[in-house]
Amino acid sequence: DPKGGFRLYTDQSRGHFDGRAGFWESVCDDPDAPVTRWSPMRRLGHGHVLNKPVVLANGRWALSGYLNWAQWGAAKGAFAELDGERGATCYVSSDGGATWDKRGTAVFPGKDWQESQLVQLRNGTLRVFARVKEDGVGKMMAADSADEGRTWSKPFALASMDNPNARFQVVRLRSGRLLFVKHGVTSASGKDKQGRDHLTAYLSDDDGATWRG
Repeated sequence: DPKGGFRLYTDQSRGHFDGRAGFWESVCDDPDAPVTRWSPMRRLGHGHVLNKPVVLANGRWALSGYLNWAQWGAAKGAFAELDGERGATCYVSSDGGATWDKRGTAVFPGKDWQESQLVQLRNGTLRVFARVKEDGVGKMMAADSADEGRTWSKPFALASMDNPNARFQVVRLRSGRLLFVKHGVTSASGKDKQGRDHLTAYLSDDDGATWRG
């Protein structure tokens, strides 16, 4: 983290997903010490965290935790009391990760979307991405927040970032460019049948409007 600490995030669930799960954090303040010491794990929220927190322009940290729907097996329909929280929820820390403020939730369409991730655009907008599968076709979708994660726009598809229903990564580089790592051939328009292959890195100089790679 910006203070030199090392932070471990992990999920915990009964089975692959039990309808609630939870994401946890442990911190090592001095990772270069001869003997590393980790804080006790603490639970930050429901759902999963698969991507790193980001540091905003004002120095605050933002984290996206996502809570999906229990669709399979014995867990199908479990924890119905949490249905109002299902989506990608933004958590913001003003004290270097000591505490987290739970803010608004972006709700993606359908029940097959994963791995929400945050990027702050140059105009200050906070954008959350997720991989979404609709009618057998994978796509990249996003929602925007102009108030640091308190409220979110309706999710929209990003045609310039088509992606099969597979892992992706979008990060801001020190150069200011965005880096987008995805599977699949761009001309295939995200169809899942192409599988998890053709792993490619793309760069954008215009905040994701266009990509090269």
